[in-house]
Amino acid sequence: MFVKLFSTITESSLWGETLPVRVLFVSMLARADKEGFIEASLPGLSRVANLTIEQTESALEILTEPDPHSKNPLNEGRRVVQVPGGWCILNYEFYRNMRDPDGRREYMREYMRRYRENGVDVNSVNSSKPRLAQAE
Repeated sequence: MFVKLFSTITESSLWGETLPVRVLFVSMLARADKEGFIEASLPGLSRVANLTIEQTESALEILTEPDPHSKNPLNEGRRVVQVPGGWCILNYEFYRNMRDPDGRREYMREYMRRYRENGVDVNSVNSSKPRLAQAE
């Protein structure tokens, strides 16, 4: 499993938080499933992030509180919510599904390659569509 980590995280309000908050959040990103769920106890999160229990508790408080400076106003800027069995990263799927410019180019290259494999000439004119009216 992999996670997208956008370079713009360094310009986010999260990056202005303390080192334990940033380390915990990135550790949670690394452990999250495809929906953003992290199955872990507080001591488990602490071990994964290599933080003390106290640092983890303090960081979770910040990650679950509203952030008035967040770039994303959804959930009042909260980043994490505790759920039965662990935590869930809010907006995880939104960012996972977002494509960066390189991702979009790669998608189009692959799409066109598969399109050509089906024997379709991408440069041919589609004669089944009516011609546009020409001005006299």
